[in-house]
Amino acid sequence: MDFTLTVEHLRRLCRAHCLPIPEREMVFIALRGATPVDDEGGFEASHEICTADIDHRHLRCAILQWTPSDGRYAVFPGSTVHHVSYVDAGIGTNLMMSGRFEYRRGVHRAGMPTEHDAFRQISDAPILRDEDGSGNHYAAAVRHYNPPNNLHAGWAMGVDHPLYGSAGCQVVAGFPQCPRRNGAPSVGSWKRFKQNAYAADQQVFPYILLTGRDALRAVRQGDRSPPRLLFGSVGDAVSRVQKALTDLGHYAGGIDGRLLTETHRAVLAYQEQVFRPYSDRPGAVDGIVGPITSEALGVGLDRVSAG
Repeated sequence: MDFTLTVEHLRRLCRAHCLPIPEREMVFIALRGATPVDDEGGFEASHEICTADIDHRHLRCAILQWTPSDGRYAVFPGSTVHHVSYVDAGIGTNLMMSGRFEYRRGVHRAGMPTEHDAFRQISDAPILRDEDGSGNHYAAAVRHYNPPNNLHAGWAMGVDHPLYGSAGCQVVAGFPQCPRRNGAPSVGSWKRFKQNAYAADQQVFPYILLTGRDALRAVRQGDRSPPRLLFGSVGDAVSRVQKALTDLGHYAGGIDGRLLTETHRAVLAYQEQVFRPYSDRPGAVDGIVGPITSEALGVGLDRVSAG
């Protein structure tokens, strides 16, 4: 499905998930299961986006660069999931869950032939880790750590090319300047993505990982939909969830309105107790406090401002 995504929709998207954004710094937003119609990487007030099914073979994600105070954003084809070739080879892979994280400018795979300037993950994240190469990430327990899943060049021509390089890292289409390529300049979307970010007067970039459906919901429903809380959410809605989890014996931390590792573990534990015994389907436990989990908790997030 195609839809127009504006900068106001991006603000709605962050409000709906209670995610803080800096006004004068560049933010990366990744939409899993979405691709840009125009992948030239220009900064505009709006872009056409297509929802897409993840197949672990093609780039089926959109990665945005947005400085809120500028009123424009750029969007690039990329991926936030591993390629199936790593599973076929029996190599362990990661699947990073939705949330708000941080990345710093730095070198990916330092000392290796493919080393190149990129963005290194510097914060912990909830990760579904597949150790045995089965590809069944949803059968794995969630780990909260920094693998790290860096953000780097995807070694891919574009969305129609059936290959890219990721065992769980976040990647953008294109090829990097690196020893493997004999120092040839970066090309493709990656060249523009890296140039934009490295030209910004900042070292650390917030990275918000959501889905194409989340973005479509922001466009279609606006602020009418209730908040959906995930890793990195902040505010009164989170405090209500923490209080409910405390009363149920799942959370022993402070009521600080920040949904980070300890609170996220409590959400997962609650979901495991309430939902997992009644479902053997993947995704029954997602770590997101959406309508079903908030209703079960008795929190009533539809009455809480998303901030």
